[in-house]
Amino acid sequence: MRQIRHSVVFQSRPEVVFDYVGTLGHWPEWYPATKAVEGQASQAVAPGDTVVERVRKFGLDGRAPGQAPVTVWRPGEPVPGGAS
Repeated sequence: MRQIRHSVVFQSRPEVVFDYVGTLGHWPEWYPATKAVEGQASQAVAPGDTVVERVRKFGLDGRAPGQAPVTVWRPGEPVPGGAS
């Protein structure tokens, strides 16, 4: 099975880092698989927001057979099979 490992060290106060990584518009700056984001990406995501992340992993444009080429983030919505 293929794995992706990536580490980033942020040298700032935790609340600054949390806001930075929670703002999906910054992801292409520090996460190599994220190629672009669309939607509410200029501030930390919140319930009700929708952000579309376009990715490239293992040389593929974010899709395996039968999968969409994007990841859609909707904070605050329940995850099927996730904890309540």
